[in-house]
Amino acid sequence: GIQSLDQLYHQARFVHHMLLHKVKELALACGGWFPCHPLENGERFLPWQDASKDPALASKVIWPGVKRVNRAIEKAVRKYRNDVSRLVDVCRAVIVFNDISNLCDCVHALKDDPTVEIVRVKNRFSQDYDCWQTLGYRDVAFNFRLRNDASIGFKTDMHIVELQLNLR
Repeated sequence: GIQSLDQLYHQARFVHHMLLHKVKELALACGGWFPCHPLENGERFLPWQDASKDPALASKVIWPGVKRVNRAIEKAVRKYRNDVSRLVDVCRAVIVFNDISNLCDCVHALKDDPTVEIVRVKNRFSQDYDCWQTLGYRDVAFNFRLRNDASIGFKTDMHIVELQLNLR
């Protein structure tokens, strides 16, 4: 397991590329959008189905980086009593959807993907979720491991990532 922040970030830099590949694949299959630099029409999200075919458009997507180290330290101290092995959002991404049916398609695609081992799901759309805790913010957040030949070969298959599925 993870013993240090250095080890966590060493893995994160490798896993991050695999996560971005996975979210592009999911967005393409399920009609997902990504945050982007403002377009001429003022739009701040791009449908990946369009951007994936147009390099100029794709270059406007704002891809997330790994969580900044100072934020990871703050979270480890504040929530996990300095246990960095409990940080599961150092590698993270978001896919945005126009409607709940496309978001549900993505949920099913994740659950059916043999390279994804789901560890935890936070469904902030659930009627049981108290949205006052997050000032009305809602999403479905998945924490999972990417299990493929590369992650197994490089011993990063136990690294947990986060993917948030949001509505526009």
